[in-house]
Amino acid sequence: MKPLNSLRVIDASHRLAGRLAALLLADQGADVVRVHEHTEAMPLDAVLNRNKWVLHAMAGEDLQKLCAGADVIIADSDQAQSALNNQTAIRLTLPAFHPDDDMPAGGEGLVAASTGVYTDVSPAGALLGLPPIYTAIPMGNTYAAVFGATAVMAELLARGDTRAGIQLMVPLASAAMAPMGSVLFGADPQPPRYDMPPLPRVVSRRILPLIRKWAQRSERLQARLRAVGPKLYPPFANAYRCSD
Repeated sequence: MKPLNSLRVIDASHRLAGRLAALLLADQGADVVRVHEHTEAMPLDAVLNRNKWVLHAMAGEDLQKLCAGADVIIADSDQAQSALNNQTAIRLTLPAFHPDDDMPAGGEGLVAASTGVYTDVSPAGALLGLPPIYTAIPMGNTYAAVFGATAVMAELLARGDTRAGIQLMVPLASAAMAPMGSVLFGADPQPPRYDMPPLPRVVSRRILPLIRKWAQRSERLQARLRAVGPKLYPPFANAYRCSD
């Protein structure tokens, strides 16, 4: 038996973040029902629909009835949650931006551009002062999914056997800022493995600042560092690189 066997989750999201958060709950035993209006298959469906029940072309009153008995409902926005009309469930929304940010609707690309996440997280960019290096990992969606699933688990523990509903929100833009912390902030003493990239302290605190100064004076050195920069990424980042 898995820890979430008695939990009913409705995955009504369209974004990767919501679908991935629901998948994380499904892998822990939750009874997850994936509902959406469209029947067209997507390449990632084989992964994101793992351990889920899938209902196509469901909307309106039928969808509201299905959501009435849910413990957790995952959607992309407050408007989508309101349409599902369940005030006793844990309602997780994962919008691109917080409503108070006054930003246009968008997805991973707009979030990455607005936060500058690849510039600051890139080892060559943040540490050596060079242009950003991009990874195929959708940072906003990925981190939001993990934070969202964690928030749901925390709320389940907090409310116990009660059916008190609550609204949880994890904006993609806020989640995308999380990996920047490992570059911009450090605890003292902090194990070197938590540095970004995981380098000995003498390298990150003394040698890299000197390299950064030299790089600003030499175009030839900048070119060489651009070639070395991608190799500084942790293995998980390089594993998601596209073949082209």
